[in-house]
Amino acid sequence: MNDLDIAMRRAVVNALDFLEHDHGMDRAVAYAYLSAAADFKEHFAD
Repeated sequence: MNDLDIAMRRAVVNALDFLEHDHGMDRAVAYAYLSAAADFKEHFAD
């Protein structure tokens, strides 16, 4: 696993924590929300 993969996993966990704890969203709902709302892709310039 490279640094970018680790950073992306941390970002998702932080987003889940934020939605759950700061907005009172159920974690499963937060996960579904992120799945629909976020598109994590790696883009590299040539």
